[in-house]
Amino acid sequence: MKRVTHDRADPAEYESSRGGHFEQRRLDLIAQALRADGARNVVELGSGTGRICARLAERFPLADFTAVEIDEHLVAYGQSTYRFDNLAWSHELPAEGSADVVYSIDVIHHLDDRPKMFDVINATLRPGGVWVATEPNLWHPAIAFAQERMKRQGLGEDHFVPWISEPEFRRAGFVVESRRYCHTWPAAIKTPPGWAKRLEAWVEGSALAGVLGASVVYVLRRPIVGGPVDAGGGRLARMPRVMRS
Repeated sequence: MKRVTHDRADPAEYESSRGGHFEQRRLDLIAQALRADGARNVVELGSGTGRICARLAERFPLADFTAVEIDEHLVAYGQSTYRFDNLAWSHELPAEGSADVVYSIDVIHHLDDRPKMFDVINATLRPGGVWVATEPNLWHPAIAFAQERMKRQGLGEDHFVPWISEPEFRRAGFVVESRRYCHTWPAAIKTPPGWAKRLEAWVEGSALAGVLGASVVYVLRRPIVGGPVDAGGGRLARMPRVMRS
């Protein structure tokens, strides 16, 4: 089966490979976080073609969205395809303390310097702001195999390793509010039947989620100095706002 990656595909082809139930679940999880925090300034880090960001901009017309992507071809495609008054595009993260929510999908395992990028994301958020980070689940056998195969093929992939990244989150000043495993059905299954959706919901609520969920989703919060969420004494990073690849 041909594997489509963002750096070796036409943007429209790449986007088509990512749609369906899997994408909808991702979108719904991010939308849940936006509603919970009443977000008005939202940033997607590594937005690709920007389809998820555009769909969220359409769903939340009172919020401002910034799609951050360093690939010029993907940005050009997104700008010509998705046009909303509340959606902007950028090659770098916005000003420090400006975002209510930052979200990223399958970005961390591509980073060469995770700690520095975590500091930058922390600084981009306002105190009390949230980063929703979705990554491939290392414990899922098929995901681990696919990631390893792409890594060996030189496709810019690596594994997301929780026991390495979670301490790095905390050192960057984040509080790990939650971690959940989800997405039982892979992206190749575009429209699972009703029984499959019900089974997915059951799996995600059980102990099986850790090995049958294709993704792990973190909710990470920048503490408010002196507030109850700052009980761990996490430092607030001050770093340049330029996104580094």
